[in-house]
Amino acid sequence: TADRAQTNVHRRRSPLLFLRLQVDLKVIWDISVDRLVLDSVETPDGDRYVKIFRRGGGTFGFEVYRRDAEDLSGWFPIGNFAHIPYETEAKAREAAARFAPWLSSK
Repeated sequence: TADRAQTNVHRRRSPLLFLRLQVDLKVIWDISVDRLVLDSVETPDGDRYVKIFRRGGGTFGFEVYRRDAEDLSGWFPIGNFAHIPYETEAKAREAAARFAPWLSSK
């Protein structure tokens, strides 16, 4: 559609602004699924990150994301871990560290 084409043109013109917006949004609140993001830790090379969050119901969880530098579509989940509930933040972090080894260096 014309709107989508216009958006893609804008992304090509200002990819840094677009990526910065995505970084700001991933750190604060994931409104679409009622999650408060507690921590977001990227790999040193910036191609993956793990998000630790608290759900509205009081359980905790995590998800691992990836992005390709040459693709401006942004971050996408790669682990399918977000649906697994943990009783505490510590348990969610422990589980996340098994799939996101860069967490242990934080």
